[in-house]
Amino acid sequence: MIDGAGVALQYRSTDLKQWELEEKWLHSCAKSGMWECVGFFPIHYDIPTDLTDTQKYVFKASVFDETLDYCTVGTYDEVAQKFTPDDPKLDIGCGFRLDYGKYYAAKSFFDPVKNRGIMWAWVHESCTEEMNIRRGWSALLGIPRTLALDSKTGVNLIQWPIDEVESLRGHKVSQTDVKLDAGAVVEVQGAKGDLLEVEVFFKYPDLSTVGVTVEATLNDECKGSQGGYAHQGIFGPFGLFVLTDENFQGQTALFFYIGCSSNGQWTVRFCNGQSSYDKGLKEETAHYLSSSKCSDSYRQMHCEISPRN
Repeated sequence: MIDGAGVALQYRSTDLKQWELEEKWLHSCAKSGMWECVGFFPIHYDIPTDLTDTQKYVFKASVFDETLDYCTVGTYDEVAQKFTPDDPKLDIGCGFRLDYGKYYAAKSFFDPVKNRGIMWAWVHESCTEEMNIRRGWSALLGIPRTLALDSKTGVNLIQWPIDEVESLRGHKVSQTDVKLDAGAVVEVQGAKGDLLEVEVFFKYPDLSTVGVTVEATLNDECKGSQGGYAHQGIFGPFGLFVLTDENFQGQTALFFYIGCSSNGQWTVRFCNGQSSYDKGLKEETAHYLSSSKCSDSYRQMHCEISPRN
């Protein structure tokens, strides 16, 4: 870090043993704080596209002051040895995060056997130090992911568990045509286990029949003070309790709001929030993701999702 700016230095080696510091920086970003676990790698689109023939690169950094991982997409000049983001407004510390949950210190490597990039990250928890000592462990590594550049937006990263994870699957449970009444909680019968993979498809109403109402209380975060998943919007919230006790006193919710912004544009907000299971858990603020980049995909974890007409 130099004068508050995160800096990625470059080193050169001819034998991978002795290294010399280059004069030129790979990348820097003002007021972004100290970086660690810096990553830089080429990225390919999820499907063939004619958007550009230019090779795109991803630069990522773990911002120590925030304990968050940010990434940005851009180009690399081999002569100047310089990375340049496509959009400076989406640079490290002010743009997209790699993940909006528990995800930090991500590192990537290339798998030459299957010709793919793989990313792994540290999943830090909300437990107090006392609770960690009592149970004898703390935190874990997340599921390894493959990455691709979204061909629809050119800025979002599509991340997906590596194919090998499928070998861990067991009995499949499914329910279809489930109607969600206001305030109702529907239990998925037969879904038991310490680790579950959940795939859900929601069908939302025809928004063209609804009058425009500004969701004034949904600002930059689904904060607990705003009610979180207890806040009633135009359509929603609706989603999943992915962790809960039998009495629903402690739970982790992944949920959606469909609303209308002040400019009259319909948007979908993807949020997460939790209430504590244990006094050893720290109280946390729920976050929501919202942008206007995407039009019809819920699979991108950070994009602005606008419902289809």
